[in-house]
Amino acid sequence: MNIVVALSRARLALRAGIFVLALSPLHGLAQDSSVLTYHGDNSRSGHYVVPALSWEKARSVQLDRTFNARIAGSMYAQPLYWRPPGSSTGTLFVATEDDVVQALDAATGRELWRRAVGRPVRRSSLPCGNINPLGITGTPVIEPETQAIYFDAAVERADGPRHEVFALSTKDGSVLPGWPIDVADDLQKSGLHFDPAVQNQRAALTVLDGTVYVAYGGHFGDCGNYHGWVIGISLRDPSKLVSFQTRARGGGIWAPGGLSVLGHDLYFATGNTLGAPTWSDGEAVFHVGADLRRSGNKSDYFAPRDWKTLDAQDADLGAAIRFHSTFQARTAADR
Repeated sequence: MNIVVALSRARLALRAGIFVLALSPLHGLAQDSSVLTYHGDNSRSGHYVVPALSWEKARSVQLDRTFNARIAGSMYAQPLYWRPPGSSTGTLFVATEDDVVQALDAATGRELWRRAVGRPVRRSSLPCGNINPLGITGTPVIEPETQAIYFDAAVERADGPRHEVFALSTKDGSVLPGWPIDVADDLQKSGLHFDPAVQNQRAALTVLDGTVYVAYGGHFGDCGNYHGWVIGISLRDPSKLVSFQTRARGGGIWAPGGLSVLGHDLYFATGNTLGAPTWSDGEAVFHVGADLRRSGNKSDYFAPRDWKTLDAQDADLGAAIRFHSTFQARTAADR
């Protein structure tokens, strides 16, 4: 078995390659366990169960020096792994700040295909930030039914920085029909303003019930009129969009885990808002349905009483939401 160890969101990005650990006595026994989203599932549990792995066998872990992968750019997003049913080999998918997605043979690191989706945004083109260049930061998601990998890319176009959501074929990296979606342009059709120069996309993407969800915050430095955003794009008809936006400036969705799922509902946390005189969606945990609409029910969100103090201290309530299996079982029993 090959286990990919990635330092996600770390300053020390992996340019030269991916570090791989080999458990030679267990080679191939965990290959069926695909990792199609951040931390392995939509609950963001991070529980990777390898039945053949024991403490005794773990002592044989060593670097697999035969694995040779060359990565095009700094990697903040978690690599994903997919072994389709009936396939004898697995594929690693990596996305980088150079706006490059690569498919690699999971056993050898050999590149199967590479797709550059645009020119990454230079730090000098942004009012603030600390990633240079800025490309694909949030962890993509793979959807087996459409056999596609979905991700947001910050790209530098002739009219400035843009955020575009792509869908690439997992077979050859080709762009699927109807994609990419320019986030600002599509939201503008609904009368909503999204400034791609001050928004950043750090959170992992989520697929639920035929829709891909993408969450946004701002850049390091909190510059400009950014908001916490979640947009949902139909996989079958990318022209169909739903959205959530924090009412006050700020309230970014910063956590790398992004949105968590329980049943058919979504949960996410927002960070501090900026200059809000009354509570306006910052420092909060939200529960929304697939349409991202606010229910108005106070049981569907939580915000601490001292939200204004947290705002003033730039002390984000911005951790990822994770559900434990015990919580899931109790919630199901209560329904």
